[in-house]
Amino acid sequence: DAVILLWKLNDSKELEPLVFQDEDEAQLNKENWAVIKTLRGHLEDVYDICWTSDGNYMASASVDNTAIMWDVNKGQKVSILNEHKSYVQGVTWDPLGQYIATLSCDR
Repeated sequence: DAVILLWKLNDSKELEPLVFQDEDEAQLNKENWAVIKTLRGHLEDVYDICWTSDGNYMASASVDNTAIMWDVNKGQKVSILNEHKSYVQGVTWDPLGQYIATLSCDR
């Protein structure tokens, strides 16, 4: 799938009741997650993602030969890196968030 879904844990103390066969199972699932953003921009499957240390930006790597930098708060593309000739297998930010390294089998 070419879509990235950002999920957030619901901080609400009241969780919706869940129907389970076994009461013990109900105790295992106390988390309630919701999709807060949908990032669309890749044309093919996403292989890897990486966040900046401050959580404001994300980079994604795809089979479509691109890496995309995202502003997570706005849910928008900042830049598309399209210099690879083959699919992008991995992506990472440097510890200070100033550089991105991408990995592909093309070079």
